Amino acid sequence: MREFFIMSPTESPRHVETLAMVAHYHSFPQHRLRHGSVIDIGRPWVEGSENRHLLVSWPYSLDRRTAICMAEGKEITYLWLIPISTEEAKFAREVGTEALEERLEESGVNLLDRLRVSTV
Repeated sequence: MREFFIMSPTESPRHVETLAMVAHYHSFPQHRLRHGSVIDIGRPWVEGSENRHLLVSWPYSLDRRTAICMAEGKEITYLWLIPISTEEAKFAREVGTEALEERLEESGVNLLDRLRVSTV
């Protein structure tokens, strides 16, 4: 079982809509999301942002071991939906998501900044 979450500096009904959209998409067997998946959400993740894609990633704010837990005999994996630019999405698809994650980490950018520029 997968649980997706978004982190944001502001509350917004848009985040609820995004999570519902992602959960619905993931519900289809041909669209199962996992660490490293990239999703085009068709609009900015928050108003005024250029970031229109989400990278499905491990929750770096948690120890990776705590991102996977057991509840009532079922394994639950928590995955962070990181907003990324079109250029970063293309980079992830062509070079790999690990390379993008390294690039994001090394850049020191604030991933929650709605005005964040692409690292690619």
